[in-house]
Amino acid sequence: MSTTSSQLIELGAINAEKSLASYATLTPDMLRSSMINNLVKEGMTTVQATAFADKYRVVAQTDTGWGGSLTVFEERGTDPPVRSVSVRGTELSDPADLAIGDAALAVGIPRDCNPTYTGIRDQVASWIADGTLPQYFTVDGHSGEFKLQVHHELLSRTLHGESGS
Repeated sequence: MSTTSSQLIELGAINAEKSLASYATLTPDMLRSSMINNLVKEGMTTVQATAFADKYRVVAQTDTGWGGSLTVFEERGTDPPVRSVSVRGTELSDPADLAIGDAALAVGIPRDCNPTYTGIRDQVASWIADGTLPQYFTVDGHSGEFKLQVHHELLSRTLHGESGS
């Protein structure tokens, strides 16, 4: 099955929306109005934030403490539930994010020695182990290098029958 350019544009828009949403402070039990307000604070219009809150619920959100942040979204009304993890990119206003995450990549520190990478990888593996994320899920977000490496490593482990961490 080939993907049309309009489908690619739609997927890109969904990725961008979840990426932006992952910068907001969100919790699984928050009121819909609070979710909308927090999404608006991060740059969504009220119309966008309302549509997003109607389409997705927050399953989990965590800050790895080393320049990485992850949010698990579930699409409402899907059976079985469709979940994705969104990786938040570097906060330019946070020197720790820049120093630990992006600078480590720039100077060639191996990914397994980079606390941003290992924090993201270990959290995703933990969520798979406890059922927060299913075995197969999509990855969205701005932190492209990390999301691709983590997704590839965890998919490889799944396909080869290895444990998650």
